Amino acid sequence: MKILFLNMLSVSFFTTVFIGLFCLICRMVNRRWISALTWTVGIFVGLRLLFFVPVPLPYTITFPEGMQMELPKTLLEQRREEYLEEKEKEKLEARDNGQQQTESVKEWLTRRAEALTEGNFGFPAGPFSAEALSEVLLSAAARIWFAVCLFLIVFRFAGYFRLRFLIFRKGKPLTEAENGIYRRCVNELRYGINIRVKRLAGISSPFGIGYFSQLIIIPEGLTDAAALENVFLHEIIHARRFDNWYRLLLVLAQSVHWFNPAAALFFRKIERAREYLCDRAATEQRAPGERKAYCESILAVMEMTGENKARKRQNSFINSWSGDREDVKRRLTEILRADSRIRVGKIAAAPFLLLLLGLTCILAFFGPGINLIRLFFEGEGAYTEDIGDYGEFEGFRGYSRLYIFPETIPEGAQAEEYFYFYQDTLFDPSAQIYLECRYEDEAYEQELSRLSGIREVYRGESQAARLDEGHFAVPAFVTIYGDNHCWEYALLLDGNRIAYVFLQFQEPKEIAFPAEYLPLHYGKETEGESFSIYLFDVGDGVRAGDF
Repeated sequence: MKILFLNMLSVSFFTTVFIGLFCLICRMVNRRWISALTWTVGIFVGLRLLFFVPVPLPYTITFPEGMQMELPKTLLEQRREEYLEEKEKEKLEARDNGQQQTESVKEWLTRRAEALTEGNFGFPAGPFSAEALSEVLLSAAARIWFAVCLFLIVFRFAGYFRLRFLIFRKGKPLTEAENGIYRRCVNELRYGINIRVKRLAGISSPFGIGYFSQLIIIPEGLTDAAALENVFLHEIIHARRFDNWYRLLLVLAQSVHWFNPAAALFFRKIERAREYLCDRAATEQRAPGERKAYCESILAVMEMTGENKARKRQNSFINSWSGDREDVKRRLTEILRADSRIRVGKIAAAPFLLLLLGLTCILAFFGPGINLIRLFFEGEGAYTEDIGDYGEFEGFRGYSRLYIFPETIPEGAQAEEYFYFYQDTLFDPSAQIYLECRYEDEAYEQELSRLSGIREVYRGESQAARLDEGHFAVPAFVTIYGDNHCWEYALLLDGNRIAYVFLQFQEPKEIAFPAEYLPLHYGKETEGESFSIYLFDVGDGVRAGDF
């Protein structure tokens, strides 16, 4: 249910953004088109609000209900999890065989396992951690949303069936003269022969109700022949336009997104647009005098509404003539306009529908297309742990020439750990390279000499790698430190071991080697200066390399 809730929130949020953009654009659209445009767009808004469950498209990740929520894993996270499983199997096999694992591998496994289970944002693990608290709040919010949604649907359907039962028990047939008026309207519109018409006491205005078996319900006090004819025309047009089904769609969507005021206001706008369109269809072929009579029928119904306000019956599923004063005033104005026949083609709504799908589908948290977007922004990426691939660095376009890494594994050195990860993106590529070697004494001295001799010439000036003993847990030769989100250094570990590291746009939670090998303040945004042997100036006259 949590995943369902998050999907619903995502679609609701981006639909609200779309509604805001649509209403803003409508201010620049000819007002004669707005009703038809709103009616067409409203159908798809209601459908999108209801169908917020991810569609199983290629590259789409769906989650079983009840599964702990997590974002789709990056390529590095997937590969490292597979690698961890292999390491864990090797560890268990070695333990069964009575073999002792080296300290570095054991430490790496322990710290990597801790990194994978982190996510408490500095809070201690346990029942009161940030992760546990967010999980509780998310579950509570999902349950509250579902409970209110279920209550509204049950309550509204109960009201609908109660009204249908009341019509069945107390509804009265029309007189012969009134049936004659109705048949004349049916012949004029060539629709409505299967719609039944009844009178009902205790209602304030006429309305249409039903889906497969439709009804037009007339209040007892409405007896004027001209008013009845206009009411019949209006309600038959509602039926011909399938407005009962349209209203059902909006009621269900509003029940699901009950907390969203923008959706509720937009649904009211759609209701007004539907009434305007029905009025337009009923009066577009009529003379000004007949339009005036139609307006008088609306006013007569409004007068009945005021008199029977105490006995007024409202239902979410019915098309009612009732409305506030401003709505009625707008309806009368639209009816009397000489240009009321002008319409807008449904094709005009196509750009809005594409915008709606783009906002609510592509950008949804778990909606269809999220991995297509990731593929577009990140590319395929490269990853290897094979020491035989060392030195190739497939696809690498980082902000470094990787001077800190030896061109090949030197003689007298043994590679204990290696992996290469590179992910191309639309903006800044990300990379993580790690090599740990153990050296014999002579080879170790030669490697230290090479590291201390790393230099880069820039604009005629030469700059060397720095030996940094303050920003790391152990001394390190550094060629890049925090410059443009890059780090490149070689850690001088005990036992003639050297760990070579290059990081580019990597979050702390994505680091796949022991955490103590990171700079002391990595990811905490406390570094005020940067260093790179490739650049001397970092702006405003500050010298790079001045730690």
